[in-house]
Amino acid sequence: MTTKIANVSCSATDQAKPTIYNQARMATQAIMGGSTYMMGPSQGYLPCPSTAAVVYVCEKSAEAQRQIDRVRSLSAICINNRISSEKCLKSVSSAVTLIGAFLSSPIPIPVASGSEDGDTSLFLDDDGVYGDIEISGTQVEYYLKIDRNGNEMEYFGTEEIEDGFIPPKLLTRLFYHYAPK
Repeated sequence: MTTKIANVSCSATDQAKPTIYNQARMATQAIMGGSTYMMGPSQGYLPCPSTAAVVYVCEKSAEAQRQIDRVRSLSAICINNRISSEKCLKSVSSAVTLIGAFLSSPIPIPVASGSEDGDTSLFLDDDGVYGDIEISGTQVEYYLKIDRNGNEMEYFGTEEIEDGFIPPKLLTRLFYHYAPK
């Protein structure tokens, strides 16, 4: 039996995260600036060596890109609905920021969706965690139901989203469950 070791100059997370996060940031800035930014599905990824750990990171990166694309598509609603356009664009930007922050954590990428009133939401339903994260502008309001070792806990909260970070209390609740045991 032989073991193959992949030699990588930097980790796959370091390769994937800045690229996807920077593309998401550029797309959001383009939307807020009124210009058009197009990105194809094959752009934004550096080649990943094929080891089990690295392939997993690439799958998570691809899922993050899919959810970012879903959130970006909400910008059309924002532009067409002039009344809540600014709030809507901030919600889209905040959702992209959160998805980018989830990428570098052990927390799975949530499913993104939006509404006509300009809010976005992220949804988790995985491995004993049910989470509904509503984003309105730069505020995040969340409900989490976590089952850990047969103990069910519910958490509610409202926090401000800082650029590039998962709000501290939300991160603590989710990390407690998803961190390696």
